Amino acid sequence: MPVQEPPSGLSLDTKKTKPSSKTHSSNHDTARKRHKFKIFGWLINPFTRGRRQDRIERQHAMTEPVTPLEAMALIHFVSENGVTDALDIAANLNDVLHEYAHVNQNDPTRVNDLQGKMIKLYGELTAITYPRFEVNGRSLRSSEQASSELWLVSLCGITFFALAIILNAFPVLNSLTLTENSWISELTLQNTMIVYGFVSEFLYPAVWGGLGASVFLTMKVAQEAQSSRFDSRRLRGQISRILLGTILGVVIANLFYENIQSMLGSAEAVGPTGIAFLAGIGVKPIYEALVAGVDRLGDMIKAMFGKQGKAE
Repeated sequence: MPVQEPPSGLSLDTKKTKPSSKTHSSNHDTARKRHKFKIFGWLINPFTRGRRQDRIERQHAMTEPVTPLEAMALIHFVSENGVTDALDIAANLNDVLHEYAHVNQNDPTRVNDLQGKMIKLYGELTAITYPRFEVNGRSLRSSEQASSELWLVSLCGITFFALAIILNAFPVLNSLTLTENSWISELTLQNTMIVYGFVSEFLYPAVWGGLGASVFLTMKVAQEAQSSRFDSRRLRGQISRILLGTILGVVIANLFYENIQSMLGSAEAVGPTGIAFLAGIGVKPIYEALVAGVDRLGDMIKAMFGKQGKAE
């Protein structure tokens, strides 16, 4: 029998073709890049997810002074915590929200009327919950999404902590280098001591001050989120506390350490880095004390120039 030709596009060779080494290497590199991207995405995902949700709610807040989600969160808080004097208001607000969800959005008169009722009832409810629990609908929603802000502040603290460990290991590494390399030149030794002096006087207090401020903010965000009092808008102004902590850590450790040592009598056991860490934790009271000292100095200078003017 004559051998039939195979259909076009098919081959009688049944051996599987192996991919070339170049293609295999390219696939391996692509898989490795995807793995790295997944790790990076895992690190930034809590922050970006919270940022996206916060941006969406801010867009709603531009058109609605009180969002239904905030009002509903406050209703849940009142009912779950048994705020008896606010239950009637919460029930009325729930009815308005239910009606608002099914209203025809093409009827602006009805929509505005329901929004007005929602704002009025929400205000009455907040007048009960905020003075008593420091809680409103916005803080309840922000507390549910506080993971992104908490992750950001914790990441700052982890960074400062890693820097503190590296800087504390610097004297040990420096002494080992000088011991093993006895032939080291005098100029190199001088430069090393200059660098170490700069690190100990400025970088140590800056890092420990920033670490103290990060610890304070991390605890503050965690406590406020746990008690449903966290508001992301207020945190934006408190992030500068970390910068102030690094600056005040250097200032207090270098300019006021001896005064603090003489006042406390036991500051030697704490050390400049300990004082800088405490300055980072207590940024607000230390800043207020410095401002009060500047005001007192200004009054003294005014009084001094006033006496000179009278004498002339």
